[in-house]
Amino acid sequence: MFDETHRGQFVFDQNILASKDIMAVNGKGGQRAIRVYPPWVKPVAKEAVRSQQWQLRYFLPLEQTGCADSVQVPLLFQV
Repeated sequence: MFDETHRGQFVFDQNILASKDIMAVNGKGGQRAIRVYPPWVKPVAKEAVRSQQWQLRYFLPLEQTGCADSVQVPLLFQV
């Protein structure tokens, strides 16, 4: 995701997606699409604010050059 001044990407693991009923488990549940809210977005709808709150834990900010925090990358990718 990016705009003129911000860059980043979400890195969700399958456990969080399954627990939020976003990803199907054994063919049950899941969604066709989800909305994601990076830190620079200020949602106003209550559900959007709640979604952003849990999603931000999985957001990896990137510099304009594309570089990322060398400490946060292994944590998100569980390397």
